[in-house]
Amino acid sequence: MGYRFRFKALQQYREFLLKREQIALARALQRLEAREMERAQARERLRTESIHFEKRQCEGMGVPDFLAYGDRIQALEQHLLRLEREVLELRAEVESAQRNVLERERDLRALTILEERERESYMHDMRKKEQGHIDEFAILGTGRRKDDSGSS
Repeated sequence: MGYRFRFKALQQYREFLLKREQIALARALQRLEAREMERAQARERLRTESIHFEKRQCEGMGVPDFLAYGDRIQALEQHLLRLEREVLELRAEVESAQRNVLERERDLRALTILEERERESYMHDMRKKEQGHIDEFAILGTGRRKDDSGSS
């Protein structure tokens, strides 16, 4: 009976680990999605600022405005590069979380297979015992018939 309890506890623990890894994967996917959206917005803002800068240059602008736009565009490019790095890091984190989920699923599946094999083995032993009892009754019944027919 202790074996069943330990087995059930181990199975519950592995289910807990799987759920924890699934939650970590969902969180990583959420962060990745948010960063990708932020990156898309930063790209759009950089594109808009660049177009606006070009228009202002064509119209003619003073040196201070030119330098201010240059600084703003450079800051947007730096921000975009930082977001690109973060997206790459988050993709690696998502891949790692996916591997962890697959590993936990494999562990749980192995435990389930082990439980099925244990159950099949138990059922096989029970059928063998039952067959032994049936054979014993058949032998006893055959022996009684022989005794009854021989004594008549």
